Amino acid sequence: MDPSAVNPEIDDQGAELSLIAALIPELENPSAIDVGSERGAVAAVLRDAGAGPMWLVEPFPGSVALLLERFADVPGVHVLDVAAGGEDRAAELHLAHDESGESLDAFHTLHPESSGPDLAWRRSVPVRVRSLDSLSAAGEIPSRVGVLKVDAEGSDAEVLRGAASLTADIVMVEFWGELPDTLGKCPFTLGEVRSLVEPLGLERFLFVRHGPRHVSIGRWDTADPGQGEWGNLIFMADSLVGAAEAALPALDRALRERSERIIAEQEAAAAERLETIGRLKSDADERLELIENLSSNNVNRDVKRLRVGRRGKRRRRSELPALDPLDDVEQEGRGSSPV
Repeated sequence: MDPSAVNPEIDDQGAELSLIAALIPELENPSAIDVGSERGAVAAVLRDAGAGPMWLVEPFPGSVALLLERFADVPGVHVLDVAAGGEDRAAELHLAHDESGESLDAFHTLHPESSGPDLAWRRSVPVRVRSLDSLSAAGEIPSRVGVLKVDAEGSDAEVLRGAASLTADIVMVEFWGELPDTLGKCPFTLGEVRSLVEPLGLERFLFVRHGPRHVSIGRWDTADPGQGEWGNLIFMADSLVGAAEAALPALDRALRERSERIIAEQEAAAAERLETIGRLKSDADERLELIENLSSNNVNRDVKRLRVGRRGKRRRRSELPALDPLDDVEQEGRGSSPV
């Protein structure tokens, strides 16, 4: 996988998936649980990196159908049509639409309360919520895996709270500061996530930060996303820290190249937009000037017509024969009795 590529299918998570892909060969147990699989793009990347067997947990019926179709002929991939949570219960999955009413592929959630103006909740579907502890106790998922990935659209802390009996070598959890247009403020803190993951045997982590113009990997054991930024916390066992350190320089170079390319592309696009705006303004000024000239010419023409009309009237009046005073006398004499 190229971490510098912009890949919408995996929500542009190439950096974190490249990091995990570098760690999978170091795992004794490369199995994986993918909570919030959606259409299976992340699962496919992990599978290509050597993860397996895999358990894909996804509650949205449309995505479940796609997962079953996508991995129908892939051995070792199991699809569970449930929502992961803190306890077993029945719930409503709120389906995300954009502000125009168009259905979205992501953002379906059990908790729509804090969402921003770009998301609307037009309808919901009933789903079963199962804790990972419950699924493990029932033998539907293993109690120990190499990779646990959680992307539950705001329910991530609940998923971890219901996974106390599991152990994993890598845990990836979505984390953000505040996304005012979509998911709003993150409903859980970094400290809360750490307290939930540490019982799984993991203390060290890296944070892959996504901003409007950059993706970067921060320092060890810190995460402070700002407004409009999001990313993934990648917790790992101590035995994997060396492999992660070895992978970081190449990842950092690729991400710097990516940022430089995106900035250059955005600046070129901005310059092109400014040029287009300038051209449109120039065209508008020319049209306005033409309109003003035409209006002025029309006024002048109307004035000339008015003047010509007035002169014509005066001329016609001047051409009329003068009234003879005798005619008046003669007219007055007609019909009168002689004195």
